[in-house]
Amino acid sequence: MGMSTKKFAPDRSKITADSEGEIKYWTKHFDVTPEELRSAIDTVGNSAAAVRKELGSRKAKLDTLPRHNPNEDNRRQSMGRPTIKIARRRRSK
Repeated sequence: MGMSTKKFAPDRSKITADSEGEIKYWTKHFDVTPEELRSAIDTVGNSAAAVRKELGSRKAKLDTLPRHNPNEDNRRQSMGRPTIKIARRRRSK
């Protein structure tokens, strides 16, 4: 018989740090950098739940720090300026 062509879904309860595809998937999933992901895996192991918890606690610590928001500057500059809306005329047939 020939080789099976069935594909199996990856085990999403574990993170395989050796696979670039896995790293790409999990960095996007957790919204972190590959370095942050690997550091969390080194700290708590390859369990996705443990890594999620570790990254959540790290993000909570970072969220308490004040951050500069460039959009805030744009909002301040636009305050007081009236918004002008121009109505389009419809062409008559």
